[in-house]
Formats: sequence, C-alpha cells, structure tokens
Amino acid sequence: MTLFIIIGILAIIVGFMIYGSITSQKFNQQNRGQVTITETEHFHWHLFYFNLDDNRIFVPKQTGGGFTINFANPVSIIAAILVIGGFVVLIILQQG
Repeated sequence: MTLFIIIGILAIIVGFMIYGSITSQKFNQQNRGQVTITETEHFHWHLFYFNLDDNRIFVPKQTGGGFTINFANPVSIIAAILVIGGFVVLIILQQG
C-alpha cells in the first residue's frame, strides 16, 4: 500500500514538472526579447513568487539555480497540497 502511495506522489510531482516545463517553454516563446516577469517585485521575502499575469507553475528562482512555485496559479496550490498531503499520509501510515 505504501509503495503505491509513493509511486503516486512521484507521478504527481513528475506530471507537474512536465506541465511546468511545457508552460515555461510556451511563455518563453511568446515573450522573446522582453523583460522577464520574474522581477523582484513579484518575489515576497525572496522566497515566494506571486504574479497573476504569469500562468507558469514553476518559475526560475531569483537567486541561485532551480525553480520556485508561482503561488498565484491555482494549479500550483493544488500541486503543493497534493504533495504535502501525500507525505502526511505516508507519515500516518508508517505510524500505524
């Protein structure tokens, strides 16, 4: 049972990463040559990205490598809830 939950969580994470990559590629093609949207005013506490005009789920971090979640996108909120909820379920199952 636990193995199926782990595989499900990994499938959800990979699915959202693929969706985010496709959306990011479309965004880059549409906005070629323009200033990137990931400007400082959309980052709060240099950690949380919130921009209603940006439809990407994952955006490049302001500093360093990697990506962060666009918390203005409802799909990213659902993804975060599913991933965190999956880990909570795993912890509960391991306790019982």
